[in-house]
Amino acid sequence: MRVSGVKRERVDRFVVSHALVSWNLQLGRWRFTFAANLNNNQSGAGGVPMLTRTLLLAWAVFLCVACSTEDDKAQTRQVGDYFLTLRSDPASLEVGRDAEFTVHIEKDDEAQGGCRPRLRQYMPAHSLATDQSWHEMEPLEKGLYRARGSEFSMGGEWEVEVQFNCGDASRSATFSYKLVWM
Repeated sequence: MRVSGVKRERVDRFVVSHALVSWNLQLGRWRFTFAANLNNNQSGAGGVPMLTRTLLLAWAVFLCVACSTEDDKAQTRQVGDYFLTLRSDPASLEVGRDAEFTVHIEKDDEAQGGCRPRLRQYMPAHSLATDQSWHEMEPLEKGLYRARGSEFSMGGEWEVEVQFNCGDASRSATFSYKLVWM
C-alpha cells in the first residue's frame, strides 16, 4: 500500500492464547507462529496473566465438551414444504433395546399441530416380522409427537420411516441408523 509516495506495510496482529496470528496485507496471507517465551507470564487484558488466561480458556473448553449432550444425533429431513426432525431416546440406538422417538414437524418455520404421524423401523437388507408394525405417535405439544418403537433385534443398517398427514396429503420421510453389536 502506498500513502503519499511512501511504501507502507501494514500488519494486523492479535494474540490468541500463546500463538501469534498475523495478517500481512502486502502479501495477502495469514502467518501463524507460537510465542517465543511462554514463561514470561506477562499481563494481558485486564491485568490477568497470559498463562492464567490460557488455562482458564482450556478449562472452559473442556467443560463445554464434557457437558455436551447427545442431542446432536437428531436427523432432519425436508419433505416438500415440511421439515421433520427425528430424535431417539437413547440417542445412540442399541441392539436388544427399543427406543422412544420424537418427531418435530415444521412448515414455514412454524410448528405444525394437528398432524397424524406414525413410524415404523425396518432393516432394508432383511425381512423381519416387525417391518410392517406401525406405531402411532401421540402429540406432546404443537408440532412435537412421540412413539415407542420395537426392539432393535440385531446390528446393521436400520431405517425409521415416519409417515405423516397434516390435513392436506400423506407424506413420508426415512431416517437411517447403523447399530453395532456390543
